[in-house]
Amino acid sequence: MLLSRRSVLAAPFLAYFNAAVNGAGLLADVETYVRFGEHRTATPADFATSEWLRGRLETAGFKAEFQPWNLDQFFLERCDITIEGRKLDAFPLWIPKSTGPSGLKAPLARYTPDAEVSRFRGRAVLMEPGGAPRRAGRGNVSDVEDSGAVACIMPSGLRSGEIVAQNAVPVRQQRIPKVLVAPAAFQALRAAAQSESEIELRLEGRLERGCGARNVIGRLERGSRWIIISTPHSGWFRCGGERGSGIAVWLALAAWAARSGAKASFLFFSASGHELSYMGAERFLSSPIVPQPVDVDVWLHLGANVAARQWEEAPGGWRPTTRKERGAVSAHRRFLAAAREAFSLVPNQEVREGRGIGELRNVEARGYTGIGLAGSNLWIHTRRDVVQSVTPDILEQVARGCVDLLSLVAREAT
Repeated sequence: MLLSRRSVLAAPFLAYFNAAVNGAGLLADVETYVRFGEHRTATPADFATSEWLRGRLETAGFKAEFQPWNLDQFFLERCDITIEGRKLDAFPLWIPKSTGPSGLKAPLARYTPDAEVSRFRGRAVLMEPGGAPRRAGRGNVSDVEDSGAVACIMPSGLRSGEIVAQNAVPVRQQRIPKVLVAPAAFQALRAAAQSESEIELRLEGRLERGCGARNVIGRLERGSRWIIISTPHSGWFRCGGERGSGIAVWLALAAWAARSGAKASFLFFSASGHELSYMGAERFLSSPIVPQPVDVDVWLHLGANVAARQWEEAPGGWRPTTRKERGAVSAHRRFLAAAREAFSLVPNQEVREGRGIGELRNVEARGYTGIGLAGSNLWIHTRRDVVQSVTPDILEQVARGCVDLLSLVAREAT
């Protein structure tokens, strides 16, 4: 039977609680993570991040290692559109089709549902909002590819005003250059499309076949029962709220687990390849490294934006607040009461029974008992998701809720 929160917080194995869960330290970890740069899989920033995480696990007392794996990856160098002398930022769908260093010039045509697609041959096609599926790359967009169009441009980021990269969708080699643009850029392109003005698209980079990537794994073996804590560490941009908040909480939980005295064994796992349809997590789940479901009491997954702040519209743009964004804890019914108790002091945090999202769905499909955290973030999958997406108070509130929960779970496993 699970203990009450009051009795657990008085337990001896929580002596390291306050030191491991400190808002200033959590924020410092987000700052470190963001400073590495854009965290796309197999990039220098991604490798630096995994090196840092492994070192932190080792310092805490874990036996830590990399799990290497390979993929075909595109290393982006430039992506923009020039029209009538104005340069507009863009971001490609993955795996991009490069224009080469000389770029691509073509008249701009506007897509409409009743358009005769044959007229798009030799043109760059501007998709209207709602004219393409949310997960672009099928349906109308495929029709454009088949028409002989030389490029496809799609709107993105209607709420934030920023380009929002497509995340965790099936990865395929694009047949033509396909890019996303922000709402303001889209409006400029829409006006130019009326007269089929010429655009210049530059999408430059290199495709590497079979390049290396790696996950991070840390083990703390104490008993026959396992608790697994996972979070991704890769993403499209700097990912301060999306990934950084989960990384900071993950590191705090590792520090707590190492000093807690809990009799359960811990496995901490951090995946690269998140933005590429969970590639790294799938490599991990398919490997013999993972304990069997029968030996795992719970799998806690720290998903996207576990501790992001709210922003509010103000004259001239968006203004940060000190309020926590909406978040949810999805728990197996076995741990539902414990999760509600553990997160009772965390504001704007729903606790519900049910399946998790993201990689946790793949985990649960293999028979593991899961608890997952995820939340909202205005800047998710945009270049503006940096350190300002979080605050030390919100990070500490969520981390303390996670420690409370793991304390209950670990005590039950003893």
